[in-house]
Formats: sequence, structure tokens, C-alpha cells
Amino acid sequence: MVGQAVFQRMDYFRRLKARMESRGFEQSNPTYQAVNRVIDSMESLNIRLSYAACPPGSIGTPDGQRT
Repeated sequence: MVGQAVFQRMDYFRRLKARMESRGFEQSNPTYQAVNRVIDSMESLNIRLSYAACPPGSIGTPDGQRT
């Protein structure tokens, strides 16, 4: 459930980035950069949530620890 909510928000920010690009935002624009940081952070969170949902020792870090 949480992963789905994160994915939906991430999708929103990806669409926002595409709209910004279509309107001519430069990659050096601070708002554009902030949107990119949000996307990167949400992708990282999504991966962590995916690993956290797996049984310990089955996937993830080599020692099976959840991060």
C-alpha cells in the first residue's frame, strides 16, 4: 500500500518534469533541479520499500539486513 502511494507521487513528479521540459525550463533552473531531487529521492525510497517487503535474507543487502 505504501509503495503504491509513493509510486503515484513519483509518477506525478515525473509528469511535472516532462511538462517543465516541454515549457522550456533549463536544467540549471533551481525549480527543475528540485523536482529532479524529489524524483531521485522517491526512487530511492521506492527501492527501499520494495526490499523491506521481502523476507529477511532473501534479497537486498548481502548480509540480509534491512536498511
